[in-house]
Amino acid sequence: MTFSGHGRDADAAPSPSAAALRPTVRGRSIPLLPRTLGVALVVGLVAFLAGAQLAPRAAGPVATAPTSSPAPTSLATPTEMPDRSRFATFFDPGALTRSAGMACGGTSNGASQAGSAYMVYSATCPMEFPLQQVAVRGLEAAISKSIRDTADSRARGLSGPDNWPDATVMSWNYVSDGFEGSVYLMASGSGSSINVAMFLTERLPA
Repeated sequence: MTFSGHGRDADAAPSPSAAALRPTVRGRSIPLLPRTLGVALVVGLVAFLAGAQLAPRAAGPVATAPTSSPAPTSLATPTEMPDRSRFATFFDPGALTRSAGMACGGTSNGASQAGSAYMVYSATCPMEFPLQQVAVRGLEAAISKSIRDTADSRARGLSGPDNWPDATVMSWNYVSDGFEGSVYLMASGSGSSINVAMFLTERLPA
C-alpha cells in the first residue's frame, strides 16, 4: 500500500536553539508552542491510529448455508479505492526516502473505510552522521513536492525542534478529492543511521 500544508522549506536555515514546535504560515513564524504540546500531538496521533487499527470488532453471524462470495476487488486502481483520496492512494514513503538519497528498510500499514483513511510508515536508514541532516531536508522537500503536485491544495503545518540529531517533527495539511488530511514526519539520528516515521490521516468532512 502506498502512503504525503506547508512545512519548513528545504533550504531554510536550521535553528539549533529551537525547543518547541513552530507553526508557520507563508514563511512567517508565530509564537512558539510548548514542546510538550507538539509531543502530545504526535503521541495522540499514534494512539489514535493504533486504536483505529486494534479496536475490537463485533463478530458477524454464522452462515447456516453456503453462499456465493463476491470476487475480490483489487486495490491497485485508484477508482477502486473510494474511501481515500488520490493523494493518499499514491503517497509512497519508500519512494520519497529513496528520492532523498536514503536506503531505508521500512514497513507500512494502514486502512480506509467509510470516508476516512490512515497510513503508518517506519524505517531505519543507514547513513553517516555528516550526511543525515541534509538527507532529512531532502525528504521534507520531497514530501512538500508530492503534496504540491498531487493534492488540490495545501495549508499551514508545524515545524519542530531543529537540533540534529535530536528528533525533528514536520507536518503538512492538504485537501484532495474532498478529503482533508495531514502528513506527519518524525526523524532523528542514531549513530550511523536515521530513524524515520511518517503518518498520514485523512477524512471526508461531515
